[in-house]
Amino acid sequence: MRNVVGYGTHGISVCCASGSGSGYLVENAEIHDSLLGALEAGSVGTTCQVLDVTWRNFTITNTAYPMHFIEDYVDQEKGAAGKDASLAAFAKNFYWENIKAHTGTGLKDGSCTSSPCWSQSLGASTKKSLYLMYKDAAHCQDFTFKDITLVAAASSKAYT
Repeated sequence: MRNVVGYGTHGISVCCASGSGSGYLVENAEIHDSLLGALEAGSVGTTCQVLDVTWRNFTITNTAYPMHFIEDYVDQEKGAAGKDASLAAFAKNFYWENIKAHTGTGLKDGSCTSSPCWSQSLGASTKKSLYLMYKDAAHCQDFTFKDITLVAAASSKAYT
């Protein structure tokens, strides 16, 4: 996917709930005023595999979770009802390059109708721009970050 501009979105995501997929490239994207930016989501209770994913040349502004890599959308540590939470997705060969991200001042959008919000992440804060939350190191391997600039809403300091 190339040359994407989005406002008020749930981001550009690569997700898996079953099976496997590989060879995804998302580049030249702008995400503004959104809940999520560059997203990867697995599914607790499954053994799906996602391989060889690249996010390149992103500008993300005023977004609650600019770079979000999570095991599961809802209740990340529990998974969906009736699923075996000991099973987890596998991710390998992920590459992020030239990402400029600024966290928004809030951590939810209009889709949040419950408390806690369905999108609530463990340790969520407007001081964070990057979330890497997977079962363990065996389930997420070979991650590369190059030329990443993150700015928290609660700070004007950029972290690279």
